[in-house]
Amino acid sequence: TPTTTYTVVVGVSGGGKSLVGKLLLEAIEIDQQRRQEEFRRDSLPVMRARIMEIDDELKRLEREGSRPRKGQADDPDARRNRRTELLGLKDQLEFALDCPQMISEDLTVQVMVRILNANKSRLILLSTDARETINNIMGRYNNGRPDDSLLLKAFSGESYNFSRRGQGKVIESLNVNKMAVSSLLMLQPDIAEEMVECEGLQGSGYLQRTLFA
Repeated sequence: TPTTTYTVVVGVSGGGKSLVGKLLLEAIEIDQQRRQEEFRRDSLPVMRARIMEIDDELKRLEREGSRPRKGQADDPDARRNRRTELLGLKDQLEFALDCPQMISEDLTVQVMVRILNANKSRLILLSTDARETINNIMGRYNNGRPDDSLLLKAFSGESYNFSRRGQGKVIESLNVNKMAVSSLLMLQPDIAEEMVECEGLQGSGYLQRTLFA
């Protein structure tokens, strides 16, 4: 099972949260920066070049369909199968263009799913001032209802299925398998009080999975 801890550190303003957070974050941020630089240097150009090649071949197939070469039999089925294969490859490549990311402060489900998908279902939520992060959990973007369903599943190492309507009204689906998410969120006392008094969080199970310090 994954090691998953949800920790909230409560401290008054000026009490040292930023200093402690910097010590905790620095090594992880350096490693994340290294991974992102390697991705941009080694992987991203290759994927973009391959997408351009696919686009060129799709255009060629389109030309062949509208103007077959002299003496060459037209094979629409073969052309259709090849186009389908190319479009599938292009979708996979475009989805993999997201830069690898281990750390996040953003807790909207849409953002977290994409980060998890790009980082082998692993994510650390770290913030030395998590006021906005906790507001998201309490439902700022979810009509006031707690937006913690992904965190609840991640705590047990479960998978998460996410669907939304994308461009052209096409349903886009993501399935993140065996999530491992941990969090260290630092708060001032007022927002911590709002958090523990939130009826939605009291009933959802997120508070029961959170360690307060």
